[in-house]
Parts: sequence; structure tokens; C-alpha cells
Amino acid sequence: MHNRYLNGVEKFAGRYKRFEQWDLAAGLYLQIQKEEPNRASVRRNLFICYKQLGQMEEAQLQMDKAIEIDLLRLTDKPYNISANISLVRNYQLAGNVEKAQQHLQQALDVGLSKKASDPENPNTAYWLGTCYTLKEIMLLPIRSSKRPPDYALHRLNSKKLY
Repeated sequence: MHNRYLNGVEKFAGRYKRFEQWDLAAGLYLQIQKEEPNRASVRRNLFICYKQLGQMEEAQLQMDKAIEIDLLRLTDKPYNISANISLVRNYQLAGNVEKAQQHLQQALDVGLSKKASDPENPNTAYWLGTCYTLKEIMLLPIRSSKRPPDYALHRLNSKKLY
């Protein structure tokens, strides 16, 4: 029951974020963080909120912790596609495109390997689809100079594809 509550809080936080109510979204994400401090996605969303609020030091602390959490997940399970994808999002938002591309390639390699060994696995298909979507989104800023570099990824995070 408690997990359902936290998922509901996260949905409301995402809605506030989409409506650019950064302070309200941050408050809700902080409630989740108190209960689940090792949830990288919550820290990534706090990074976005704090950045929009101009609280750059706090934003950077949240991003550093999100990256640390995901790197630890990879230490435990080196073939974890979701940890690599989370790192893609983190590094992209932090402005480190090279590391984002590195982890995207790792996620793709693992996903393709898993698909070859178990082609009917829907979980693998989901993660591969997510990888290809991210790959396409990472190219958007290059194609359109009208949008800031983190626009596409911010829109993807708003659609909750993770």
C-alpha cells in the first residue's frame, strides 16, 4: 500500500513539473526521497526542479547522487539496461553527452545480446524500444537549433518513459 502511495505522489509531482510548478514538484519529490533515498529518478527530477528554481548547488548535489546510485547499480549488475538508461538521462541533463552516449551504447549492446538469446522476452523489447527512443531524442538538438540541448530529454522525462 505504501508503494502505491509513493507512486501517486510521484505522479502528482510529475504533473506539477509539467506545469512548471517547480517548487511544488520539488516538495513532492522530496517526500519520496525521504522514503526511498536511493531512487535515481527522483533525484534526477529534483535536479530539474532545483535547476529551474535557480538553486544550482542543490541541483548539482542531486545529480551527483543520482549518478552515484546508478553507477552502484551497474557495479552490482553490469548488464542492467535500466541503470544504463538512467545514466544516459542523468549525463544528458548534466551536459556530459559523451558519457550519455557511452551508456546508451552499453544499454543497446546488452539489449541486443539479450534479444538474441531470448527473442520473445517482452521486457527486453521494452528496454530496446526505450534505447532507440533515447538515441533518436539525443539527435534532436543537432537537427533543430531552435531548441535548447536539454529540451528533448526534458520532454521525454515529462512523458515518464522510465
